[in-house]
Amino acid sequence: MKSFDYTHYLRSSYTTIDKKSYLRTFQVFYNPFVEKIRKKSVNWKAKGFKSERQALRYLKEQVEKEFQKYPAVAEAKSCETFGDLIKLWLEAWAPTVRKTTVDYQKEILKRYLLPSIAKNLHLKHITPIFIETAWAKILLLRSKKKKLLLEQATLEKIRSLLKQILSYGYRHDLILFDLNKIVLKIPNDRKIRAIQRRKKKFLEKTEVRILLAAIHENTKLIKKSTKWGSFILI
Repeated sequence: MKSFDYTHYLRSSYTTIDKKSYLRTFQVFYNPFVEKIRKKSVNWKAKGFKSERQALRYLKEQVEKEFQKYPAVAEAKSCETFGDLIKLWLEAWAPTVRKTTVDYQKEILKRYLLPSIAKNLHLKHITPIFIETAWAKILLLRSKKKKLLLEQATLEKIRSLLKQILSYGYRHDLILFDLNKIVLKIPNDRKIRAIQRRKKKFLEKTEVRILLAAIHENTKLIKKSTKWGSFILI
């Protein structure tokens, strides 16, 4: 497993003359742990530098030391498998949501993701092709109770969880490809079945009119029965 790649976060660099007429070089970088742009600088004379290259080499070392202050960097170095990545992601994500949400996501992991992507899978083997192949396996999974292929809503939850984990890994240089390179489609028939199931919960316009007419007719009968002193239930 490679070490944390801090160079991924380096931005622009430049050299100016400060108020004391000394050359000073600046290195701009993005700190992903505080999510802010930062910069470091060095005075050539103070360090005895003769070139901008020397100054930039020194500043890059300082940026690396800055990142070493954060525990996540040390943890990232020991993150080698998909299971390790899940653990790191959960530790970072779980405190930001309710416990019920965490439990629900863990259930999705256990029931759908881990049967298709093993915990002990080395991160270097996780490629766009592998993820799309794993997604194809997930599309063949069936619900526990009805034994039917998973519907759109469930597949969307699985896809969202998978992308959250991979995105976390990509931001921290543990996953080496951009998520835009993968396509995780949901078949149209899964969407249609979900729509049909929802429709069953509601009456069509014709059915509503028939129901209202029946209620109206029953109301008239009840009124007549009451008028003649009859309390027969209709």
